[in-house]
Amino acid sequence: MGSHSKALVVDDEATNRLLLRSILTKSGFEVVEAEHGAQAVDLFQDESPDIVFMDAMMPVMDGFEATTVIKSLCGDYFVPVIFLTALTDKESLARCIEAGGDDFLTKPISSTLLRAKIRALERIRDLQHEVRSLYDHMRHDEEIGQKIFDQLVQGHGYGIEKIRHHLVPASLFSGDMLLLEKSPSGDLNILLADFTGHGLSAALCAMPAADAFRELTKKGFSPEQILSHINSKLYSTLPRGMFMALQFVSLNVSIDRILVANCGMPDIYIVDGETRAIKQEIKSGGLPLGVVKSFDISQAIHYLSLSLGDRIILASDGVTEAEGPAGDFYGEERYLKAITESAGREFVVDSVVESVQNFCQEQAQRDDVSIVEIPFNQELMDLTGLERETVNARSGDRLAQDEQDIYAFELNMRFNGKMLSKSDPVPMFIGQIREVVELGDERAALYTVMTEMYLNALDHGVLKMDSGLKNSAQGFASYYEERERLLQALNSGYIDILVKVGQSARFASIEIRVEDSGVGFNVGSVSPEIKADEGLSRRGIPLLYELCDSVRYNEHGNVVDAVYRWALDG
Repeated sequence: MGSHSKALVVDDEATNRLLLRSILTKSGFEVVEAEHGAQAVDLFQDESPDIVFMDAMMPVMDGFEATTVIKSLCGDYFVPVIFLTALTDKESLARCIEAGGDDFLTKPISSTLLRAKIRALERIRDLQHEVRSLYDHMRHDEEIGQKIFDQLVQGHGYGIEKIRHHLVPASLFSGDMLLLEKSPSGDLNILLADFTGHGLSAALCAMPAADAFRELTKKGFSPEQILSHINSKLYSTLPRGMFMALQFVSLNVSIDRILVANCGMPDIYIVDGETRAIKQEIKSGGLPLGVVKSFDISQAIHYLSLSLGDRIILASDGVTEAEGPAGDFYGEERYLKAITESAGREFVVDSVVESVQNFCQEQAQRDDVSIVEIPFNQELMDLTGLERETVNARSGDRLAQDEQDIYAFELNMRFNGKMLSKSDPVPMFIGQIREVVELGDERAALYTVMTEMYLNALDHGVLKMDSGLKNSAQGFASYYEERERLLQALNSGYIDILVKVGQSARFASIEIRVEDSGVGFNVGSVSPEIKADEGLSRRGIPLLYELCDSVRYNEHGNVVDAVYRWALDG
């Protein structure tokens, strides 16, 4: 303050105003005067002074009321108010501060003390302006950070509008994240994650996990591989004490498998679509990701059998640990009651959110609150499947083969014993093929072809599993549990994969040979006429006949050759 600053002097005594004007003018202030509080409020709005000297007792409007109004007009901007009063009792002086005053001087005014008060308030003002500038800069950075976070992490995932979700952060940034992504074969992966704490630090930790989830899903890696990779990535990048709890759901394209994983999160509930009775609960079966360098992710994985209309309910612990006005938690009992009492409502989430809000009222929450409802309905299932209009027509409308293909690429690999339980060669092969020929829209169908050929060889050739188990809704969960057990114990057998990539002027083609060490099967039991949508599963050999231009088994059934061919653009 001082030179070029403006002071508002408010006093009903002209002598007092004259004395203050003299002192302040010598200190470099421009002075404006008011005779009572109401006039002071008007002058404050018109003149925007840098400091106010306020008499306490005045007619029309006293200094206490006028100060209250002036402070409300300041908003976040600091304008000091010094009370001038002849009152000396403690109650009156306390009232000056309670009204919004920043300091006070008792009459008669000491010019030395007045200048000291001004210098002290000047330091406070400068500090307040510096803090405000830093806060504005921080808010600007946060707004930029939030836009980046929303784009890289939250975004608008594939098909996210098809599931009901309610995510409320405890601060600007959320430590919870909901991700959806589709694999090349059409499987839909859904991830609800809860990072340690909340706010900016949790949001920054979410970015590498979100990137890995999306990229690995798009490349066709299995849920086990995706979660294991994210665990390794978080363990190597996050500071100790930071980790990611998660609930993971993978909807299989053929609707013959629902994979669910729970690592360090509250129970996942499978809810009847009509009655809203809880049919199954999946408890946490593994550590949060990023805690240890590696662990057996299969311990947290379950394979479920669902009926059309069922709901999968995911939630972070911010739901059950939501605080009410009395400091108590919302709790598991209220949560389950809100789920089961949602019958008659379209969404379970709406019932839970309403219940939580009624319990918390206006109480601020210390943790992010997230709840997700995945409806197992046809609309969601339509998100899965192959994005290819000509899939069903390929078997009856083979592409012309009147041109000689020039084979530009050949890759042959063998996978032995334990390697079969640890590797998924399909994404690797697809990546190599893409280096040679542009796949475009063919990538999804080709991925499915290679996956089916490999899984058929692994499950029925090497592991000798009976596909008949999957003919009932009750059997396929047991099928995948047994499959996992056999994979963990596998130490022998092999699968050979040979891929040839060819291209002519108008067409591209890929020849795939898969050979396994199994005894084979009765080749005469399958034919192109078998419909791929018969029974519970649409996958397997019938799907190969639909997608490929040719499929041929050797006489024993343990070697299969397939040709996938498509017309090039232009």
